[in-house]
Order: sequence, then structure tokens, then C-alpha cells
Amino acid sequence: MPDAKRSVFAKKRALTFLIHQPVAVSVVKYDQLCAELAGLDNSIVATFVLSNKVTGMHVKMNVPKIKEEDTRLLAEQTATVMGITRTNERLFGKVGFLLVHHEFVDGIFFPAGNDTTVLVGLVQPYDQADVVEKVRKKIGSVFAP
Repeated sequence: MPDAKRSVFAKKRALTFLIHQPVAVSVVKYDQLCAELAGLDNSIVATFVLSNKVTGMHVKMNVPKIKEEDTRLLAEQTATVMGITRTNERLFGKVGFLLVHHEFVDGIFFPAGNDTTVLVGLVQPYDQADVVEKVRKKIGSVFAP
């Protein structure tokens, strides 16, 4: 990514990613998971773990930290959006992922359990199918049903 684009990206504070966690996974394991997810593709710029606060993260570039009050609100919003989407699973099948496209970054939300959502942030260009396959495989090994 060109330096000018990275600078605009960081200045706009456009990156916020959430991962709700099951209680059984340790904080150290979340940091490790985040680093491994970020290493899956050059386009992945950040991964975070949230459980009403940031409990694990990995950032490839200088991304501003999320304030505590924003963390709580964003965690609630993610739970709401994923909950609404998952209410239709009985009609259409299980949710595979949700993609949110912003001007500077995309976020892909992956359900990883009943109350767990993994979200990775990416900058374009990227191969969506390739990234989705890699992330699903990785989170499947951690959050097995």
C-alpha cells in the first residue's frame, strides 16, 4: 500500500475491528490468533478481540486504539448486527460472513460460535474468496463446534 494511502488511513481513524470471545480462550491465545490471522494475507491490516474491551489484537500499521466507551458501543453494535443476521439462518442456512466496505478499509465479520464474531480488517486490493477461505480455516481450528 502506498505511504500516502496509509497516512490517510491512519489519520481518518477508519479502522475498528471486533472479535467477541468465548470465556475458555485465554488472552494470550487471542493475541496469538490475531497475529496469525493478520499473517494470512498482505491485505489484512488489523485484527482485534473484544469482549466489552480489547482483549487481544494485532495491527500491521499505526492504527489508533479504540477508546473504552467506543469499545462497549461497538461490541453491542456487532452483537446486534450479527444477531439480526443470524435470525434468518433457519430460512437461508448458517451465516458464512458479513462484509462491510468503507472508504479506507473493509471489515469481514465471521461468526465463530453462538456469541462469538471474528472481524478482520483489510485494505484493497484483495481476493475476497481467498481471504475468506484462509480466515475460516484458521478460526475453525480455534473455535471448533
